[in-house]
Amino acid sequence: MAVFDDAEIVALVTGAHLAIGTPYATAGQSAIGKLLDLLDDPRRIAVESLRDRLRVAAPAGTGVQPRVRSVIEDSVRLQRVVRLAYVDRNGERTRRPVEPIGFYSAGGVWSLVAWCRLRDAGRLFQLDRVERAVATRQQFDPRNVDDVLGWVPRPGARP
Repeated sequence: MAVFDDAEIVALVTGAHLAIGTPYATAGQSAIGKLLDLLDDPRRIAVESLRDRLRVAAPAGTGVQPRVRSVIEDSVRLQRVVRLAYVDRNGERTRRPVEPIGFYSAGGVWSLVAWCRLRDAGRLFQLDRVERAVATRQQFDPRNVDDVLGWVPRPGARP
């Protein structure tokens, strides 16, 4: 596997580890496993040796239910409407169909970027407040993330 040198592979492994609890983290862990399986024995030993010299504490849990995360990740990827049972910051529970567009993170909190069919507007749904997510078979036309998030400052953007 001459595409990546040992340091690049360790960087990918470390990045996947740091991504635990984020959208598509499980897919990242799976990809890293496949990448490491492709290495011949001397290369794997060299990578493991370098990796053993890093100490990375596991990120804190996000409080997002694995089933909820999986349904939402798949719905974003497949562009399918998902029905959410959601608790807002005031403790109000709602059920609503949404078009899951992507993900947004600020301050270590991950949210679903979605077009809310109940409100007919773009919304952020904090993932740890989603009590239940049910996938539907209903497809939707893609929307531009920046248009849906037009009211949210872009990370790193200057005022």
